[in-house]
Amino acid sequence: MSLEIALQNAISGLQVSKQSLQVISNNIANVNTEGYTRKIIEQTARVIEGQGYGVEISRLKRSVDEGVLRQLRTEQGTVAKLDIKQQFLKQVNSLFGKPEDNDSIVHELSDLAAQFDSLGISPETEANQYLTVKAAQDVTLKFKNMSDQIQRLRSDANEQISSQIKEFNEKMDLVVSLNSQIIEFISSGVSPVELEDQRDQALNRMSDIMDIKYFENANGSVTVFTSDGTTLVDNAAVTMSHVSLTQVSASASYAGG
Repeated sequence: MSLEIALQNAISGLQVSKQSLQVISNNIANVNTEGYTRKIIEQTARVIEGQGYGVEISRLKRSVDEGVLRQLRTEQGTVAKLDIKQQFLKQVNSLFGKPEDNDSIVHELSDLAAQFDSLGISPETEANQYLTVKAAQDVTLKFKNMSDQIQRLRSDANEQISSQIKEFNEKMDLVVSLNSQIIEFISSGVSPVELEDQRDQALNRMSDIMDIKYFENANGSVTVFTSDGTTLVDNAAVTMSHVSLTQVSASASYAGG
């Protein structure tokens, strides 16, 4: 082996080691950065005309378990769904109140039943008549207040759906943009790992809002679709919409449009 080849081998090793240290340093610096994934350098022998010329970096890749990531997104979507459901059901439950509370609907109905019993025994007594009517009015007012609060919750849910649909559309557009950039980077021989981190964050948020499925194409882009197979993101993104009701009332229903 000539001195020149030996020097080239040593220099290539030092260059790869330098880049590896830079990657390791970046990994440490971003250990607490949300959405950042650990990067790994893969090395390969450099061979020119059958002669070894040290080492070179074959590619920079992310340390990501795609199987675990898919499962995590599925579970995140389930948790987000249950969390929203729990928030609304908790508020609905508070409208009924606890049975032992004096202002609960159970207490109001029990009081009305007791007044009807008293009225049945002594219908001619004015006090019994007054108390029965008052108990009935209290129950009616309680039901009206509960209905108003439930319509408010429905209106809140309607607004949240509109807001999340808007955010979901924005994330889909971001995924389309990142897909294009990743394809361009790969075709130019540039590592797209940082762009893939950004795309993962967008997919994570999308999975919080909706139950999505996806797969990676050979060119590095991802195709996203719903759990029932409707395509959301391919070469372009679909536009999802939600028509918000200007006013929510007890007579408004999903079946009624």
